[in-house]
Amino acid sequence: MRLTPKEPEPRKRCIQCRERLPLSAFHKSSVASIDGYRNICKSCRRATEAARIREKRNK
Repeated sequence: MRLTPKEPEPRKRCIQCRERLPLSAFHKSSVASIDGYRNICKSCRRATEAARIREKRNK
């Protein structure tokens, strides 16, 4: 029996950090998108939201 190589996970480029990451690094999107995932990766989104919250607290 021959084992076939596992197919690599599809990748997508984050529009903020410009890295090609696996789809598991992106949140799913409920809005109309071609692949069903957000354009910003989870880590960039986390950093953006943290900065927004800090800014809101300082007002």
